[in-house]
Amino acid sequence: MLFLCCGLVPAFAGHIAGGELSYSFGGITNGSYQYAVTLKLYRLCNADKAFNNSVVVAIFNKSDNSRVSNHTVARTKTETISLTNPNPCITNPPAVCYQVAYYRNWVTRF
Repeated sequence: MLFLCCGLVPAFAGHIAGGELSYSFGGITNGSYQYAVTLKLYRLCNADKAFNNSVVVAIFNKSDNSRVSNHTVARTKTETISLTNPNPCITNPPAVCYQVAYYRNWVTRF
């Protein structure tokens, strides 16, 4: 006979709810291409874990998918955004609150 015992405990997730990765061309200096890399990570406000102080962004070669380099990108700021003016057509709108971490650094490629 097989018995399954489990306790019921509330579960809370502190994982990322979404994100955006972008880069912009900053120019050429001494034959090197400069790019500003920005990563924005979103998570719910009631998360119990802090954002990392830095993340690693990898650059890949498009022609063969090989990894060219890794770059550590530091967190530059964190902010909280929330829905303060919900559409009046919505009855009992939910509370919407996200923490956003911004990671930004310059990357140089030859």
